[in-house]
This record gives sequence, C-alpha cells and structure tokens, in this order.
Amino acid sequence: MLYLSRFDVSLNDKKSYHVSMCSGDANTNQSRFAVVEKAGGTSVPVGFKNRTLAMKGADWVQVVWLSNITYTAPDQCAGQNRSARLLITCDQDVQGPSLQLRADMVPGLGCFDSFSTSHSLACLGPSPGLGGFSVFLIVLTVLFVVYFLLGVAYMRYVKGAKGIDQLPNKAFWFRTGNAIA
Repeated sequence: MLYLSRFDVSLNDKKSYHVSMCSGDANTNQSRFAVVEKAGGTSVPVGFKNRTLAMKGADWVQVVWLSNITYTAPDQCAGQNRSARLLITCDQDVQGPSLQLRADMVPGLGCFDSFSTSHSLACLGPSPGLGGFSVFLIVLTVLFVVYFLLGVAYMRYVKGAKGIDQLPNKAFWFRTGNAIA
C-alpha cells in the first residue's frame, strides 16, 4: 500500500528499529523478521513476517507484527510477548512517510512498540475531483449541445427553415426515435 518497504526509526542514540514490511535481506538469517530492535550492538526481533495482522477502518490502516520473544526489561512489560504496530492514518496532503515512534502499554492488550504515520493512501473515501468517465460524459454532452445549437442556427439563418424543420438532420433523429420507441 505505501511506497515504503524498509525503513529505520531511531528512538535515541542507543536504540533504533529496522522495519521491513514486505521485503527482506534474503542473504541474512533475519529475513523472516519484520521489525528488529537494535540497541548497543544487539538485535532483538520484535515481530515476525509470518505472524502479521492487518486491519483497516474508514480513515486508518494498522499492521501488527507478533513474535514469541518476550520483553526482558524489569518493568510492567517483563515476560510478555513482544509485538509491533504500525498505524497509518489518513491525511490527503501527505505523500511521503514521516514515522513517529512511541512505546505503548494498553491494559488488557499488553505491551507493544508502536509506529505511526499519516499518508494519503490510507484514505478510503472518494478522491476530490471528477473521474474519467464523468469528464467523458460532460464533454459528450457539451459537444451534442454545440452541434444542436449550431445546426439550428445554420438551418434557420442559412437555409431559412422554420419550426421543426430547423432541427439538424431531422430525418435521422425521427428514424432513431421511431426505432427506439
């Protein structure tokens, strides 16, 4: 959906995350990881590509990567399985990603590393402006009206026709009307 497949997010000088949505380095043994936390020279998988969930709403898309690796820090997340979530919200004016990182703990849902961004591709509603078929119908209607008005003017002022005889190609339109009826 987004034009990004791999990106890095730094939390601070000591911790960063490597997120690989659909691609991976096939030459490494980490190609099965979707999210990897890098801290102090060590890499810890946060989410696996084969344990991915995707959800969508009216103006957002969320991707969740699960893992069986547990948190080791001595806080309220210790012992829980790690996961990472990427929330993409709708913003018609944004064309490129700008990621923000935050660590969340939701009571009952556990701990997870959360990334959020806004992008126009997450907007599911109709795009502003007319579609191609609407433009085609408008052009076709305008051309017919111009044909009809110029034809009536030509028949009246050049040929001197009056009444129903002013219709351009009157015989064709009568035959077409009779054939449809």
